[in-house]
Amino acid sequence: MINFYRRYITNCAEIIAPITELTKNRAPNNVEWGDRQEKAFSKIKRLLSNKPMLKLHDLNQEFLLQTDASN
Repeated sequence: MINFYRRYITNCAEIIAPITELTKNRAPNNVEWGDRQEKAFSKIKRLLSNKPMLKLHDLNQEFLLQTDASN
């Protein structure tokens, strides 16, 4: 789920670093879930569930639409 939303979460890689460290190459099969991992998990959970990360634009305001015409 995080991978889908990570582009909308500022500093996502930094926030979840304690968790991703557990899945690196050479990481042991039995991982130790510590305070750092719990804090990262709680923070990312809060960011995903508290307020909308995406919202509709205000149609009363001027906006710019950029498109990509490549294949």
